[in-house]
Order: sequence, then structure tokens, then C-alpha cells
Amino acid sequence: MQKNPEGYASHVLVRHGREVLDDAPRDWTGLRSYLANKDIEGIVWHHPDGRMVKIKGKDFGLKRG
Repeated sequence: MQKNPEGYASHVLVRHGREVLDDAPRDWTGLRSYLANKDIEGIVWHHPDGRMVKIKGKDFGLKRG
């Protein structure tokens, strides 16, 4: 079942890359701590050749909210 943690009144499409997280660490411990302290699902990195990769808080065993 899908949930609505952002609390939108209706469906909203949010483009990946709209928000840039320049302060996001790149190591396991740093990422886990970063995601534990932010109210976000995860982070998507974009490569110049079009590839993308996403890591979510639940990948670290974290629950959102």
C-alpha cells in the first residue's frame, strides 16, 4: 500500500533532481546518519551519461517519520 508522507492533497509528480543535496555524504555511515535525520525517502544521484542510482532510508533499516 502506498502512503502519502508529504501530505499532498492530490497526486503530485516531483521531478528527480529538483532539489540538490550538496551536503549529502557518500559513505555508508554518513548516508545512514544523513537519512535518519532528514524527512526524505532517499537520495537519487544523476550521472552525466543519464544513469541514476537511488538509495533509501529503508535500505539502512530506517523507518520514515
